[in-house]
Amino acid sequence: MKVIFVVQGEGRGHMTQAISLKEILDKAGHEVMCCLIGQLKGEENNYNLLKEQLSCPVKTFASPNIYYSKKTGHMSLVRTITNGILHFGRFFSNLRVIKDTVDQYEADVVINFYDLLGGFYNMFLNHSKVPFIAVAHQYFLSHKSFDYPVNQRFNKMFLMLNSAITSFMADKVLALSFKEEQVRNYGNKVVMPPLIRERIKQVQAQTKEDYILAYCSQPYMVEDLMGWSKDDDRIKCYTSSQLKSTTLLERHNIELKKIHPETFLMDMLYCDQVFTTSGFESICEAGYLGKKITIVPMRNHYEQLCNAHDAERVGIAFRMSKDAEQNMDIECFRNWVDKSPSEFLREIKSTIVDKRRPNAIKKLATNGTKSISLAILNILKPFYPSCRPTL
Repeated sequence: MKVIFVVQGEGRGHMTQAISLKEILDKAGHEVMCCLIGQLKGEENNYNLLKEQLSCPVKTFASPNIYYSKKTGHMSLVRTITNGILHFGRFFSNLRVIKDTVDQYEADVVINFYDLLGGFYNMFLNHSKVPFIAVAHQYFLSHKSFDYPVNQRFNKMFLMLNSAITSFMADKVLALSFKEEQVRNYGNKVVMPPLIRERIKQVQAQTKEDYILAYCSQPYMVEDLMGWSKDDDRIKCYTSSQLKSTTLLERHNIELKKIHPETFLMDMLYCDQVFTTSGFESICEAGYLGKKITIVPMRNHYEQLCNAHDAERVGIAFRMSKDAEQNMDIECFRNWVDKSPSEFLREIKSTIVDKRRPNAIKKLATNGTKSISLAILNILKPFYPSCRPTL
């Protein structure tokens, strides 16, 4: 089986999922021919990370990205949308990079890790009808078990539209979830275990040290860390290279580190507690290691707010709580995560087989229409209570 990955380049979560799935495919004797990653300004370190850990060609292409306020560090939704509109022509022209790569390697399946251009490729340029699978935790947010944060109507609409585009006319949508739900199949979506690197599963700490591991991606998180922690807490704080850390220098018991996958993993292994953003992947990795997790959703970042909402729902992490303990069964969570190799191989193989059946084109068109229609119905629901998404 020849596979092409298309990966959103913002942050590290989707990249880590791609690395994890490649490990599963490699072990099963399949081949990831190429990994295409949406190129974001200032995210060059992420590309280097991907190239280091993927033994396959890695190509970049210009793709829409999230913009943050330089003054506050908050996500700027207006600037994000405006930039996408202004540069739409340049982004759209990069669809040819995806198509040419898929054609070059004669891929059996394309797997999209929540990249917008991946969805547009399937919408406009997948003329040979190569099976297309979408993978992300964001797709789980349409599951009946999830309740959206209140008073966020516009942000919810934007997130649902983004999810609909990235998975448009997908043969299958794999919705990553913190727990195994009773209803696992809904529409063309399937609830799936988190994708966690083998390195996380293999490491074992013989002892636990009394320190807090913190990841501060934005300046305001440093202030949150200072206000949340106690003066005598020992803290190892990882920051991005752009982050000014003068405030932290006032605390002699805070050790500053530049983010690196291996050192961060080892510090996570031995720490007592993790203080981090509410990225799905980082919560899952810390949860698998049995750590107490305090999460700080990035401000104005609706996806992270939803992640935090979902993490608290299942009891794996809590927002700004010093003494909170996990109230989910950690062994049950690990067992769920350990099912990921068999679950993903089954769903990917079945998608390819189903696509070759005579009625596959009709089914594909139906799934594409349903995904967009369901998004529209959910957007209209707050305005028209009688409107019920029953697709």
